[in-house]
Amino acid sequence: MERMQDMACSHSVQRVIPVRVRIIQGLLYAAVVAFTVIGARGGLYWGALAVGTLVFAWYYMGIARTTFNYELTGTTLRVQRVSGFASRPKTEPFGVFELSGIRVMAPEGSPRLEAEEAATKALQPRRVVYDLTSHDKLRDCRVMFLEGAGEDAGRQVKAYIEPSPELLRCIRRAAPGRVWED
Repeated sequence: MERMQDMACSHSVQRVIPVRVRIIQGLLYAAVVAFTVIGARGGLYWGALAVGTLVFAWYYMGIARTTFNYELTGTTLRVQRVSGFASRPKTEPFGVFELSGIRVMAPEGSPRLEAEEAATKALQPRRVVYDLTSHDKLRDCRVMFLEGAGEDAGRQVKAYIEPSPELLRCIRRAAPGRVWED
């Protein structure tokens, strides 16, 4: 039988790039074309503006790409955010959750979450909310309420996550009786 300290699971979720970001990107590329056409007749200033806009559009799309890596070791769930360009991704620790402090975890919209939502909504200091999902409407999202760890120690945490079936089984083993399917 596997001991809790030896349990390890991981999962990655890539965030969907929102439509508004795609629209901004399209407008930036249209501006590049316009500045290039005007620059062919208008001089070096417009050409420099076209190159600057193109570099900004490339940079903007690089920072819009985000992936969350969930790593469960024992009863500690660590989340890292990876963003930036494929050639030089920037990885930073985003959250640490001690699963022994979970009060409830259930699918988003579950009636089992209502009591915790009401109990933690008006707390002082305010609860911390983490959205660690892809924002894809077709994927199942889970909500967990737990006591904060690390930077959030002493606060209540509400976290939205999209665990894989394997990661969900590991979380269920780390917090028995507090993870619901309905």
